[in-house]
Amino acid sequence: MFNKYLLKLSPMQPEFRRGMLYDFNPVGFGSMLIAAGVSVLAFFGGLGAAIRPYSPLVAIGLALVLPPIIAIATKGKYYLRRTDDGIDLPMLDEHGNPSDAHLKCQVCHHDYERPDMIKSAASDGFICSLCLSTDKTGEHVLPAHT
Repeated sequence: MFNKYLLKLSPMQPEFRRGMLYDFNPVGFGSMLIAAGVSVLAFFGGLGAAIRPYSPLVAIGLALVLPPIIAIATKGKYYLRRTDDGIDLPMLDEHGNPSDAHLKCQVCHHDYERPDMIKSAASDGFICSLCLSTDKTGEHVLPAHT
């Protein structure tokens, strides 16, 4: 809520396609790791006996505070690795609904709707998000925008 609507650091549209995302997002994972670590430390008395019973509240407080801090520190650049998926067709129709255009995946040869597809780096074809997420070689992943 803070990073998306208040700070405008997170993209407004959710993105799930593997080729558009970084392998690691320090905002979510980093804040979760720090909040869990400090909470465990507090639970076992590492921050003092007075804070020990409040270790769950320590985790909740850090989980609320750290994502905006890490997002500001990284300038929100780890949310999306690309802003363009390489397909010339629009993602949304004139009413704002996902496009119903169908494209054929060059790997599994099934037709998928436009929002589930991304251009392949290996050829001029397209690849579905499922095949891209199971691609061990990474040959189909478009390079990140700089």
